Amino acid sequence: MLAECADWIAEMLAEEGMWVDAGLIEEVLRREAAAPLRIPAITHQEAATHIVRQLADDGVQAAPAALDERLVLSILEWQDEFLALAGRPRC
Repeated sequence: MLAECADWIAEMLAEEGMWVDAGLIEEVLRREAAAPLRIPAITHQEAATHIVRQLADDGVQAAPAALDERLVLSILEWQDEFLALAGRPRC
């Protein structure tokens, strides 16, 4: 389901004019899922900050745009939408 979610988010971002590889989106989702403190225990913004820091520490970059909190926050918010549509909201 993670890959399907990442593909769907990539399509939604593309409709907004943001071209992001589904593999990068999947990595963001994987890191959020593996974090000791996850949404909703922390805010989307806190999760985005943590994930961006982790990715930067690991040398992960995005091109042509920067991999920043705004992008990760958008991915996490689209993930909420996908989960709601799939009948699996965050708990």
